[in-house]
Amino acid sequence: TSMFGAGVYLADIASKANLYVPCSVCYQGAYFRDPCHCSMEEVEKAPPYRMLLCRAAMGRVYVEKKYKDARYKGDFNPAKKLGVDSVMGEAVKGQLAFREYVVYNDSASYPEFIVHYRRRAHEVKPPGPPLKKIKKFGG
Repeated sequence: TSMFGAGVYLADIASKANLYVPCSVCYQGAYFRDPCHCSMEEVEKAPPYRMLLCRAAMGRVYVEKKYKDARYKGDFNPAKKLGVDSVMGEAVKGQLAFREYVVYNDSASYPEFIVHYRRRAHEVKPPGPPLKKIKKFGG
């Protein structure tokens, strides 16, 4: 079952959403799936990964800072129980690594764009030397 009950889960960081996108060759290698064992050559030849960029009307948001499993489990609508339209799970060390947003009404969000992308197997280094500190004006 999902962490905050049945709903449409959204993220404000693409890398969070990317964790749920399986390999486009073997369909593994994402959360709740077996690891991907495909070679980089196989993955590079495959179609790019795809992610939906969505808009959402969050309405009244309940900000969850102290996640309790029992609050969101069972066959019910958590938003109705809490008297809100959506839940934002705040990132808290040891509980939730990234912020999550959940809307419980299917018509409260819609996909606006399909983003096609490829993952990098190595660290991407920023170009050039690091930026220098700028002195404050008048200081």
